[in-house]
Amino acid sequence: MILYKEILKPQEALLCFAFARLEWCSVISLLEVRGKPFYDALVNRWILYVRRQWLTLILTAVCGLLAVDFFTGPAGLRDLVVLRERRAQLEAAHKELLKSNAALKLKLSRLHDDDRYLERRIREQLGYVRPDELVYRFATEDSSPGSARDSSADHQADR
Repeated sequence: MILYKEILKPQEALLCFAFARLEWCSVISLLEVRGKPFYDALVNRWILYVRRQWLTLILTAVCGLLAVDFFTGPAGLRDLVVLRERRAQLEAAHKELLKSNAALKLKLSRLHDDDRYLERRIREQLGYVRPDELVYRFATEDSSPGSARDSSADHQADR
């Protein structure tokens, strides 16, 4: 096996360093000028580099693949961001449901304990009236004309 120090001159050793750093443009242009023996020296240098650094190259490739998987994989950084946003949405919905639940519990306790509140709710929802009360119904803007006639017909039937 031939070492690069025996073949290459100092300026060519610099070129091999550039080749190892993957600066392809300068390597290709000098290869065209130097010819076949120089190309063989570069290939030999590259083979020596790979033989010495094969473990480092493999570990670098594995680390690169793990980094890509970390950012794009199914349990990667992107999914972590999506899951955090979803968690924030669920926590906001949970707070709204807790507020709604508290309001319903308050209404329920008032229905059990407050007779005046219960009576008012019955009157509003079911339309109950005491015998000595008069109820005046006014036509609203959103009601249809047929419903206004029906209520006036009901009123005349009561007379």
